[in-house]
Amino acid sequence: MMKSIRALSLWGLAVGLGGVLAACQPFRNFTTYYNLFYNMERIMDEVEDELLYIREQKMPEPSYVIPYDDQSLTGLRVFNHLDRRTMNPEETRANKIKLDSILLKGSKLLVRSAKSDYVPDAIYYIGKAYFYERDWYLSQKKCEELINNYPQSYWYPDAHLLLAMNQMQQGNLEAAEPTISKCIDVAWGRKRADILSEAFRLNADLYVGTGDFQKALKPYQRAMLLSTDGEELARWQYEMGLLHFRNADFEQALTEFNKVDDYSPDLLTEFQTGLQRAVTLRTLGRHDQAKQQLDELRDDDNYEPWFALVELERLNLAADQPGGEELSDSTIKVIDSLAKGKNFATYGVYERGMRAFRAGNYKEAHTNFVRVQSVQAPFQRRAQRYAQILGDYVESQNKLMRFMMRPVDNFGERERSIAADAYYTIARVFAALNKPDSIEYFYNKSSEWAPEGSVEAARAIYARSMVARSKGRTAFSDSLLQVLADGYAGTEYGTDARTRLGYTDYSRQDTARDVYASGVSNMKVGENGKALMQFERVIRDFSASEYAPRAYYGIGLIYETKLFNLDSALAYYAKIMELYPGTEQAIAVKPMVEAALMKRNKPATQPEDGGGVSPPDGGLIPLDQESSIPATVPAESVAPVDPNNPAVIDPNNPRALQVPPGGAVMPTDMRVRFPTNVRDLRNPVDAAPLIDSTGKPVKKP
Repeated sequence: MMKSIRALSLWGLAVGLGGVLAACQPFRNFTTYYNLFYNMERIMDEVEDELLYIREQKMPEPSYVIPYDDQSLTGLRVFNHLDRRTMNPEETRANKIKLDSILLKGSKLLVRSAKSDYVPDAIYYIGKAYFYERDWYLSQKKCEELINNYPQSYWYPDAHLLLAMNQMQQGNLEAAEPTISKCIDVAWGRKRADILSEAFRLNADLYVGTGDFQKALKPYQRAMLLSTDGEELARWQYEMGLLHFRNADFEQALTEFNKVDDYSPDLLTEFQTGLQRAVTLRTLGRHDQAKQQLDELRDDDNYEPWFALVELERLNLAADQPGGEELSDSTIKVIDSLAKGKNFATYGVYERGMRAFRAGNYKEAHTNFVRVQSVQAPFQRRAQRYAQILGDYVESQNKLMRFMMRPVDNFGERERSIAADAYYTIARVFAALNKPDSIEYFYNKSSEWAPEGSVEAARAIYARSMVARSKGRTAFSDSLLQVLADGYAGTEYGTDARTRLGYTDYSRQDTARDVYASGVSNMKVGENGKALMQFERVIRDFSASEYAPRAYYGIGLIYETKLFNLDSALAYYAKIMELYPGTEQAIAVKPMVEAALMKRNKPATQPEDGGGVSPPDGGLIPLDQESSIPATVPAESVAPVDPNNPAVIDPNNPRALQVPPGGAVMPTDMRVRFPTNVRDLRNPVDAAPLIDSTGKPVKKP
């Protein structure tokens, strides 16, 4: 009897002690760390260490900036430091299993240990994993959750930095700038020098990417005051010189380059500085000094792997001198043979294209830019953009050849519409190239050729009005708006004109066909932002019409062939299959979507077969073709694009458009991610992840 009482007492004591321990916060934190967060931390360290190791194993290649490149093209934003902080798609695929594991463990922690002190840590790691998976919107949401709910967390400065990077990736630069400013304040207050340095770099990156080089100088200067590392200071000094060079302030750039040796530059920074100094001297016309600088680089055997760039700059120097010959294809092949496996020769092709471009030989420039638009080099995106807009110019000029020798009155309405389209496209090309005089001339030509009462005429008049207003000719601009309000009230341009003139007593109802036709017309002349808005009007206002799947298809085609954003294109194609499965558009895109999903869902260890889906140049079916299969769908099931989102409206911002449809493309109440079957868990707090008998996460349909 006594033994039983003693046993019961011991059992009660053990149970009571267990209850006390279970209610104790240190015990809860202990079990949370070793059961869940320890593994999240370990896996994230493995991912970042492996990524850093792989990048370090690749031999660094020097680069240089082409003269006047930044003054020739507007609307293209490239963020070099942000790119360095981001995984590219190949790196994301290689680490996807580990990143998904972090998301899974973080979800468990938030559900099962919601009272532990590791909740903010888990939220930050989940946001970071989403960022590495290039899911900017979901990463942004986790950063905002941490910032709003856990201001005392160690990760509070880190979350601001990560939030700013997500906003920049989504093209929301207006939000990113104050976020970076707040990050700098928080990091300074908490003495986080690591975050402070990164925030300064990101701040400079933002200003450089938008072309505001003067504002970019201040973050560089602040960062240099904080750094004590000689190699890092040398890199900062070199980049300050590049800022002045890209701003065409070549004398100041030379001064900054000459200061790099005051620090402790590594071999790569030392060579790049010497090469860029030679390019600067060439641009200033100091050819003898440039030659002397190149001789010094050539005499240093430490630079032997990069001698091909030195020889290329010698050829550029010779071409820039009076009577010099342009680089020939045979000469470029010789440079290529000196550096096999490297892209050094492509710098020569790109600069040859820039010379032709600045001389007004757009056809020759286009030929050169097309040759290098797929090369992995710092100028790749610019080459792609030049190739695209100059391709539009060359195509439009070819269309106009048959209209050159005869007066306008000799042509019918259809031919005049073609000519008006071509002139309008050329005007848009010069708008992208920042040539205001040419813009106005070709808008006037478009207006001259457009048939009276046509959409082309309304568009040209509207464009002329906007140009006049930008030059301060307000009265003339208003007179053109009045013409639109009176004679073109049935068009979108007439509606906007009445709004700008202050008319409030007018409203009209477009038909689905009108809006869709407007979208197609805008797409044909390169007005991608306006085309997207019109197609979205069809989706929003006429979801049950036969034009809705065609509008989805049009949006997908813009993302695929104009903005080179395949993720968003596939998302819209998948929407056609989901909402309009029996339509001609759904049948056309089905093979592409299924092939892309199959490729995306491959395990990271499975080798690529090289048989991916390549985007068609002009789409699978013509946009103007009438659908033979009707479409019906409930209106409430359609998710429209937010037309107020600047990332969607700006067609010249490809980086802004590299956003999952759940981010800047779809509205916040329809956060639909690209429909792979890998993960559909929107918020890890909502539900614990499912686990099968093997301990692996169950894929949700």
